[in-house]
Amino acid sequence: MILLKEAESMRRVKIGNISQRIHSSENLTHVFFLDSSGKTRFGRKIPSDAPLKQLAILYQAAEGLEHIIVPDGISPLPEGGFCLSIDWNGSSSPAQGIHMREIIQPLASLQTAGLSHLSIDRHSFIKDCEGLIKLVFWGDGLLGLGRNQAPELVSGGIPGIISDLFAAAKCSLESSWLKDIREQKAASELCSKNYEVRCSAAEKAGVLCGKPAFRPQTLLSDDLTFITSGSWQARDREINSAVCLAAERGWACRVLRHSVTDQGRPLPGVAEGTVTTSPEQLIRNTFGSKGGIEKLLVISEVSSDQPDLTAIIRKLHILSPPGLHIIVTGQSVPDTVPGKVLKLAGKGETALDVPLQMADMTLNHKIVTSENGPVARIPETSIPDNVERSLSGETLFLEGGWRWIAANPDLFTGEQVAESLFRLGRYREALDSVPSDCTTLKAEILAGMGRFSDSLELLNSSSDPLLVSRVYTGLGEIGEALKTLEMANSSAFLTELANLYDLSGKAAAGISLLENGLKNASGTEKVGLLCSLRNLEMRLGLIHKALEHAEEAVLISRQTSDVESLIKSLQARGRTLQVTGKWKEAQSDFQTAVLLSDENVVSMERPAEIDLLDIEIRMGRIAEAAIIFENLARKLLNGGELGKQMLLMLKANLGCYLGCGKKALPHALKAEEMASEMGLELYSGLSTLYAGKLNIQAGNSRRGIELLNKAMSTGHILGDKHLVWLAEIELLLNSESVEKTAEGRLPDYDQFPEENLIVRVILNDQRQDSLSALLDLPSPFVACRLADRYGMPEDRLLRNRLQKARDGILSQMSEEIKSDYLSTFITPWNDSEDPASALRNSLDLIRKQALWIADYCEGTVGLETLENILELDRISTEEFSGSEEVSHTWPLYISGNESNLTAEFLLPAAAVIASLPSPELQPNSSKKSLSRLVGDSEEMNRIRNAIERFAPEDIPVLITGETGTGKEVCALEIHDRSKRKNGRFVPVDCGAIPENLMESELFGAAAGAYTGISASRTGLLEEAAGGTLFLDEIGNLPLLMQVKLLRALDSGTFRRLGETRERKTDVRIIAATNSTLEKLMNQGIFRSDLYYRISAVRLHLPPLRDRFSDLKALAAHFAEKPLSPGALKLLMGYSWPGNVRELRNVIKLAAITAEEAVIRKCDITLAIEGDKADGAVTLRDAIRVHVTETVNRCNGNRAMAARVLQCDPKTLRKYLNS
Repeated sequence: MILLKEAESMRRVKIGNISQRIHSSENLTHVFFLDSSGKTRFGRKIPSDAPLKQLAILYQAAEGLEHIIVPDGISPLPEGGFCLSIDWNGSSSPAQGIHMREIIQPLASLQTAGLSHLSIDRHSFIKDCEGLIKLVFWGDGLLGLGRNQAPELVSGGIPGIISDLFAAAKCSLESSWLKDIREQKAASELCSKNYEVRCSAAEKAGVLCGKPAFRPQTLLSDDLTFITSGSWQARDREINSAVCLAAERGWACRVLRHSVTDQGRPLPGVAEGTVTTSPEQLIRNTFGSKGGIEKLLVISEVSSDQPDLTAIIRKLHILSPPGLHIIVTGQSVPDTVPGKVLKLAGKGETALDVPLQMADMTLNHKIVTSENGPVARIPETSIPDNVERSLSGETLFLEGGWRWIAANPDLFTGEQVAESLFRLGRYREALDSVPSDCTTLKAEILAGMGRFSDSLELLNSSSDPLLVSRVYTGLGEIGEALKTLEMANSSAFLTELANLYDLSGKAAAGISLLENGLKNASGTEKVGLLCSLRNLEMRLGLIHKALEHAEEAVLISRQTSDVESLIKSLQARGRTLQVTGKWKEAQSDFQTAVLLSDENVVSMERPAEIDLLDIEIRMGRIAEAAIIFENLARKLLNGGELGKQMLLMLKANLGCYLGCGKKALPHALKAEEMASEMGLELYSGLSTLYAGKLNIQAGNSRRGIELLNKAMSTGHILGDKHLVWLAEIELLLNSESVEKTAEGRLPDYDQFPEENLIVRVILNDQRQDSLSALLDLPSPFVACRLADRYGMPEDRLLRNRLQKARDGILSQMSEEIKSDYLSTFITPWNDSEDPASALRNSLDLIRKQALWIADYCEGTVGLETLENILELDRISTEEFSGSEEVSHTWPLYISGNESNLTAEFLLPAAAVIASLPSPELQPNSSKKSLSRLVGDSEEMNRIRNAIERFAPEDIPVLITGETGTGKEVCALEIHDRSKRKNGRFVPVDCGAIPENLMESELFGAAAGAYTGISASRTGLLEEAAGGTLFLDEIGNLPLLMQVKLLRALDSGTFRRLGETRERKTDVRIIAATNSTLEKLMNQGIFRSDLYYRISAVRLHLPPLRDRFSDLKALAAHFAEKPLSPGALKLLMGYSWPGNVRELRNVIKLAAITAEEAVIRKCDITLAIEGDKADGAVTLRDAIRVHVTETVNRCNGNRAMAARVLQCDPKTLRKYLNS
């Protein structure tokens, strides 16, 4: 028995006779047996593959501990495995009546040696012949074979005495050992799921274990939290507290600990050779196939020697995958990663996991479990110098430790350093450091730099065919790229080869190639081939085959649990379902693909958002599409030239739907140009199609039809039937002789329901049914466009559906886009006979509504009464699904039979409701909010997100915007959320300081530097030391001062006026301007080098007229009295040239002058808008407005108004008549 030799400290015991076997619910087996001398022994079974050498080390550490019994015998069992045993003579099992302290004493003894039990059950405690309770330290718990484990251990936390107390207390309660009720209560607290409760109970029981410093809710409240300072034991307690709460909430948890051999690794605590170069791989390597909507990742003891891990965490924080929470602990915080920082009291050391056989057991340590068996958790400073601190250079490079390799070039080969720099995108440094004999690597680097011609010169017939193909593709030589992979004749290149066939218009050849490759493929490889085959089949119109192969790809992906393959196959199936008219099923596939992509941070060559964006816009969901487009644009802009080309195509396609002909046409033309240069024939054809549609929208029909014909020809050349049909339909829509043009074509569209329905409408073949079917898809954009082109149907219900669809589309558009859409598509829709004319003329209905209004004003009835009078399902002041809007100052929303017609009757009721103060317009009740930025518009949310992202970074910010938009408020918000928030915020108006005083104001002056200064004075740069200097209207800074300021910012030093001594400065610069600095640079008024120095981050604050949706919130924020809807209507009808500052002043004045408890329309005084610059008014106009308003407040009594104004009545009449 070779394994038994590893357990030299234990004697081999022969089992004579097994008298009893005990199988517990924890899947443990204990035995009583007689040894060869006839003595009774008690043992526990362990697996045959248990590491006995490590077990012997653990027993040696536990030897001699008080109240602890260490097994001294080992026996092989007939059925396999081993039996660890102790002498049982004179011992017995515990009985009722023992005390909690007797159970705690052995655990405390183990703690003194840095040990934990981790496998406690009722057979772990025994009563010896003297009646003392002792604990058998089997050691299997530290081998990872534990039972009855505490919640933190189940979730991957760090074991300790609190974990053992949980199991011991639970065991004592289940075995009914504790007789005292108070001790039973104490035991219940010790086995609570709440870690804080257990720590408090342990302290009450006299166990010195410490308690977490922070509530676990605080640790889990943010996406990224750092826990720093304090001892490593204190940080471990915070980890356990967090994972306990996360597990209780049902989160998936993973805790990674830093081992002694993890130096430079991109991910500690995982198997050697685990590649981790992206957020996607980090999530996959830590959670694997673990499900869970919410996930907690804890990385313990991160240090400065893990720059690659730090970079990935930073990317994860920026991407913010939904449901992912990260906690990082360590002695200090990485400077480059923003996140919430929680500091523990005191300073301690970093602890690392050391393999048990390498650990010095005399040091301060804690032995804990790990995926590789028991390890010693030891302070880093106590680890011997001869311990190898990192893996081999080859393994580190494979895992993705590129930043570490690049930062320590002397420790690695030149090729490893150069390739690491290349993988990091540092191409110039990589090119400079690549060894001369690494020609393939040099060719890769040159290709990465876009120097494809130079790269090609280094490659030859023996070079990697895939690299050669990609270089040819970069040069736009798709034919040569195809030829290269065809000559390679390798199954590894099938997908790339098929894509090249697709792009070059040889879809049929690609299909044959993929079908042969599928015969021997399996798993994820087969999924990739099936998805490529589906793409080519779609090009050729083989829809049923394409759907069959997409379904098979989804099925295989689910079986293999490969997230990336599942995303890809869902996209493929969704696009096929969309073409076949199953839009809702397709939408579901796309939404799932996007969700999986976001949750797992997967980056696909074709982002899943592209498909979801297309289906959402087709379904008329403009608001949802706008959100998707914003996220998608960020991804594509980082996707190189191909990503930029795809983004331009998307903009052009959206322009076709929204009628932005002239505005979107440049996107289509540029997209086609880029596609042609890159040899992307299919993308070129699609871009040409969009350019044709947009030209027609822009009024250039002749050119548009030429381009549509060109796109159709491209489709014929490529064999892409779908492209051909899309171009044909557009030509049909713009043809004057439809019947002749479309003759014989209708059957071709049977596989494409949307296209088929469009052609039926064009040909007037069951036009009403086809329009109804288009709305059912739903395809409201197309249905409304066809109704515009060919007239409204006679069916009243269908007319109402079309009207509702059009209103739904328009309601989601901005004013600018709505204007484009209406001018491009909407023609007057003829009104049919009004079926509700009798209803509108009903005097009885009007009388009932008048009675309701009277009762409503008295507060005796509500909207539900009006619902009954008008026989409606629902009336509300809040918009709800399926509602019709009653357009008014303060709209109502209704639903029910003929609700679109009944809406007219509610105008009087809406007017009454609008005249009463609205609860939504009460004075702001959240003035204690930390945020100074008011409003929930898309623009303000964008600014908030930018501030959240860049405020913690110590870099300059340039804020632009018109006067009164809140630039200083924004600067204050950045300061308060920065690392300098405890420093001063020093504002200076560069336009308000005379030029001759500017230098002394900014830099200070020495005594006697100029006349009248008798003592030295500090400048604003010194005043702001450690804080933020806000330079308002920096465009007014004189050129000479620009030079001096630039020098101070670049060097970090300056001189006071009249001094020669250099002084250091440490400030963050936030600048603001209402000027266009680029124009000032072109005019030579502002220095370009200073501009680039202060504008690392640029924030533009929109004028109030561009974010009117925030006006209601702003008005409520400034008001001290509630506003009536009429007052709000007046405010919203004004252009606000003075922006938020003007609004604030108008509201404050109205609150002062209002004689009632409500600010009404008559209390609002606005400037007269006209052709005057910046909304200014003449003095005469201002006086006339003030006089008129005063007369109105006096109820038209001019004599009273003259007394209030303290002027002659004749003067008053003069201004009223002017």
